[in-house]
Amino acid sequence: MTRGTHTRGMTLIELLVAISVATMVFSASVSLYLVITSSLLRQQERRHEAGAAALDQIRHDLAGCAQAPFSNMPPFTVDSPAHDTNAPGLCSLEFFVGSIPSPEDDFSKLEIHRIRYSVSSDSVLTRESVTLWGTDALGPATSNGVLEGVTAWEVSVLTESGWTNQWTSSARLLFPRAARLRLDWQTASTSETAIVEVFIPAGNSTGI
Repeated sequence: MTRGTHTRGMTLIELLVAISVATMVFSASVSLYLVITSSLLRQQERRHEAGAAALDQIRHDLAGCAQAPFSNMPPFTVDSPAHDTNAPGLCSLEFFVGSIPSPEDDFSKLEIHRIRYSVSSDSVLTRESVTLWGTDALGPATSNGVLEGVTAWEVSVLTESGWTNQWTSSARLLFPRAARLRLDWQTASTSETAIVEVFIPAGNSTGI
């Protein structure tokens, strides 16, 4: 006499426990995914904001272009390793900026700074400043990185002859009329590109 085989099915309690465990695992996976995604997005936003802040700083400096008294250095210089304006490269941009330390001060306290933007060997867009005229004249240069992960820093300027990425001030023309800036940099997950054109007031003055 053979016995019949009895297959035991899942009880309702066991089914509910299995569903609960599966739900918790799924919820934990979704939460982890959202945390990672949110973190990556925040990092990307910070890098994007850093690029925008760097361009804002350069725009602010270009708005204050000025001639340095008693200086034989050219007030404005653009040096590009590529002769083609549209070719990617790592330019250097150097110019004089005039500033008043405080809005309450008068023009007798005007300061002239030499500003230089260039990309370092570790891909950092760096702003170097030296005071040529004012209380800290001829003091040590200050340098700070304004953006990391830079892959291209291109500058071209608008002169009477059109756009060029090789330009130095002359006695007839101290400043260009405008500057076109292109900045490429790496974010956490992709690359960013920003291109802006900046009006240079000193280059459009009737006295120049």
